[in-house]
Amino acid sequence: MSQVRITIVALLSVVYAGAAFSQGVELDLGLSEIYSSNILLVPDDEAVSDFVTRINPSLSYSKQSQFVDLLVDYDFEALFYADNSILNQNHHQLAANMLARLIGDQLTASADAIYTQVDVDPLKPQTDSNINVTGNRTDGLYLGAGLQWLRKLPLKSEIDASYTYGTISYDDPGLQEVDTQTITVSIASDSTIASPLTYEFNYNYWFYDYETTGDIKDQNLALTLNQEISYGFDLLGLVGLDSDFSDPEDPELSEWRWEAGFETSNDKGHLLVMFGHRYFGNVLRLSAGREVAGLRFSASYSEEPGTAESVFLSKGPVGVPDEDESAPPEPPPSGTDQPGSGRQFIYKRADGGMRWEGYNSGLGLVVWWDQRNNLPEDDIAVDDTQSNRDESFGAWLGYDQALGERTTGSLWASMTLRTFEELVEGSNDEFFDHEIDTWRIGAGVSYEIGKKTDLATTLSYLDSSGDGIPDNYDEFQAKIELKREF
Repeated sequence: MSQVRITIVALLSVVYAGAAFSQGVELDLGLSEIYSSNILLVPDDEAVSDFVTRINPSLSYSKQSQFVDLLVDYDFEALFYADNSILNQNHHQLAANMLARLIGDQLTASADAIYTQVDVDPLKPQTDSNINVTGNRTDGLYLGAGLQWLRKLPLKSEIDASYTYGTISYDDPGLQEVDTQTITVSIASDSTIASPLTYEFNYNYWFYDYETTGDIKDQNLALTLNQEISYGFDLLGLVGLDSDFSDPEDPELSEWRWEAGFETSNDKGHLLVMFGHRYFGNVLRLSAGREVAGLRFSASYSEEPGTAESVFLSKGPVGVPDEDESAPPEPPPSGTDQPGSGRQFIYKRADGGMRWEGYNSGLGLVVWWDQRNNLPEDDIAVDDTQSNRDESFGAWLGYDQALGERTTGSLWASMTLRTFEELVEGSNDEFFDHEIDTWRIGAGVSYEIGKKTDLATTLSYLDSSGDGIPDNYDEFQAKIELKREF
C-alpha cells in the first residue's frame, strides 16, 4: 500500500528535528526452520505437510527530543516452503508513532501508522501467524492523526481534550473500510494537589463512517467521584448517560448508567469492587492483588454489556506482533465482527496470575477466561438456552533460570480452549457447537555476547485441533535470533 510508504517518509522526515535528548536503534535478525503437518489448514484427509524457512529481520528506532518523540517498529517476514514453493510469500508489519510538542506539553500533535495481517472470518481457520496459508488472512492498515490540549483551570482543576481522525482499510474486499473520528474531553481535579474528594467529568464522541453500511454515531458522558474515607480506603461512584444502543445512527444521550463501589490499598496489595448498570445489563468489576514473601498474586473479573461498534477498533490492525514466545499469549478473538453489524452482547472476562522470584530464577502462572454471549437478533427466535456464545479459556506457565553470568534458560507451556456456537439459518435457526484447542510447549536459551548484543535460540512445539473448522495441525519450530543495539 502506497499509504504505508508515504506515512513512513512523513514520520522519518522529523527524525532530526530539534536537538536529540536520546535515541536508540535495535536490529534483530531471526532465522527459523518450521515443520507444519497441515500448512493449508484443510480437513485431515486433505492435509499437506511441509518445511518452512522463515527469515525475519526487524528494526526498532526511538528518539526523544525537545520537540518531537518518535517510535518506529518494522518487521519483514519472508517464508520459503520446501515442497510448495508456489506458496512462498513476503509480509510487512509496522507500528509507528510520532508526538510533536507544538506548545510544550500543553498542545501536542500525534500521528500513528499500523500495518499488519489479521484474520477475516471467525468461522474459518484462524492462526496467529502467517506460516499456515488459510486464505482467511488479509493486510490491514490504520492511519491516524490527532491533537491534544492540556491545561490547568481555576478551582484546582485541569482539562485534557483531544481530537483524533483515523482510517482503517483492508486488502480483503469483504471487510469494509471505515473512517473514524473521536473527541474526548476530561475535566478533573488537579492531579498534583492532594484532596480527600476528587472528581472527573468525561465526554466521549465517536463517529464511524463505514464504506457501505453508512454512518454510526455514539457518545457518552460520565461524572466520577472519589471520596477518601480513611487512609487507603476510598468510596467510588459514577453516573452518566449513553447513546441509545438500539439505534446506532442516533447519538442522542438517552440511556442512564451508574456504578458504585470502593477501593482499598496498602503496601501489600489492593482490592477494587464496582457494581452498576449500563445499556441492557449489569456491570461488575472486581480486581485484587497481593504480595507475600516474594510471591505476587493478582486476580480480576469484569462483566459488561457491549456492541459490535464498541469493540471494533480493538479488532483492527494491532501492529508488529510480539515475537517473545515465552510471554503469555492473548486468547483468541471472540469473533472478528463485520463493521456495522450492530450486534449486542454481554462480555465477561476473568484473569488470574502469580509470580515468584527466587535466587537467579523465576516462576510465573497466568490463567484467563473470556466469554461473549451474543444477544439474539429481533428476527431470530431462540430460547434462553441458545445464547450464541463464544468462549475461551487459557493458561500459561513459565520458568526461567540463570545458567551462568551471561546465560539464561527458560521453559514454558500454554493452552487455549475456544468454543463457540454458529447459527445456521434455514435449519430451524439451530446453533452448532465448535471447539478449537491449542497447546504449546517451548524451551529457550539466551546468551549475552556483549552489553548491546544478544544471541538466543528456541525450540517449540504447537498442537492445534478443531471441531467443525479445519484447524488440525502440529508444528515444530527451531529458531536462532541475533539482537544488536546501537
